[in-house]
Amino acid sequence: QRVNGRVNGELNGVVIDDQNLNCSVVTKDGKTNTAINRIPDHLGWDMQGLVPLGTVISWLFAVPENGAKNGFGLTGGVLNYTAEVYYPDTGEKASLEFQFKGMDVFDYLKADVKITGSVPMIPQGAKIKVEDNFQEFSRAGPGFISARSDNKFSVEGTDKVVPFTVEQSIHWNECSGEMDETRGTMRLSSSRNFI
Repeated sequence: QRVNGRVNGELNGVVIDDQNLNCSVVTKDGKTNTAINRIPDHLGWDMQGLVPLGTVISWLFAVPENGAKNGFGLTGGVLNYTAEVYYPDTGEKASLEFQFKGMDVFDYLKADVKITGSVPMIPQGAKIKVEDNFQEFSRAGPGFISARSDNKFSVEGTDKVVPFTVEQSIHWNECSGEMDETRGTMRLSSSRNFI
């Protein structure tokens, strides 16, 4: 499965103007890869710390267990996703807004993304390591689920550890017959995060 779209916004004072979003998904394994093309090098290193950039793709195409549906099964790929990311040690904050528009004629899921705010700087050439984590999405109403999670990443080759908090919300037009199926909590497990 593929997700394609456009990315706009401003992060760390750098304008992101109509860049390509490309995501690939191995649906049987629940593996996802997310990339944004033509980002300036120095911003690309910093964007590693914007971990939730791939979360919604993981939620959409997670491998369901025990008869549950993944995000795509619930929404049909038409939804709005928002993530607010807080970095308490630096006071920085970034926002992600995805608008998923459903499938195109090539069976690719289309999405537009807006990124704003600031994230901690990561030295050029450094990679980060994100801890494995669980996120619980709770039903807040018809066609509305939300999650709040705390996590951290470390910058390889340094002793720097960066905690962050993510508040996420997902909205879609839900049919009344589907309401019982999404009652309660959904859990997303994320492991082996390579950024």
